[in-house]
Amino acid sequence: VPCPTCSKNQQADFLLRMCGLSREMQEWQFENSRRTGWNHAAFDAAKSLAAEPAWFLTMIGKPGIGKTRLMACLVNAGRALGWRSIYTTMPQLLDYMRRAYAPDATVKADDFWDSLIGCKILCVDEIDRFNPTPWALEKLFELVDWRYRHGVDVATVFASNAPIDDLPDYIRSRMKDVRCQVIEFGGPDIRNLQHKS
Repeated sequence: VPCPTCSKNQQADFLLRMCGLSREMQEWQFENSRRTGWNHAAFDAAKSLAAEPAWFLTMIGKPGIGKTRLMACLVNAGRALGWRSIYTTMPQLLDYMRRAYAPDATVKADDFWDSLIGCKILCVDEIDRFNPTPWALEKLFELVDWRYRHGVDVATVFASNAPIDDLPDYIRSRMKDVRCQVIEFGGPDIRNLQHKS
């Protein structure tokens, strides 16, 4: 019996439903995004992961410089190749996990967790923005550690507005592995530039 998500149209619909991108973000591609003097290292690193997903890329910088757009470009590139690719923010991820553990949850926590840890490309935005309760730190460690141990087969991209030294030691250590990349970059707030005529 053919898998219901394996035919071309059904697979594309399935990957779109699970990607986590808004309708606008689904249009963001490397081809319609600007590679500039300030973002070129992050742009090239993200594009490279689209061709060969492996290990970690961590992008550090102030809000509005295009980290989220690069993540969306990578998720869309992964979808185009038929890979399970997910974008989420750290607050959304933890909120979804809390709701999934509720007695009346319509989605099982294990199913959501399996989709996160097992996807080919995972982009976690705003990794520095969450309440560091013991439960949240435990879940973050489990996610980062699983993706790290399987880094040869999957790509994980993190974005943070805070310096990497503000993150917990056990996460920072994995992000700084020589097989991974940490890229800090700046530039103008592109939100103020995109909609000007």
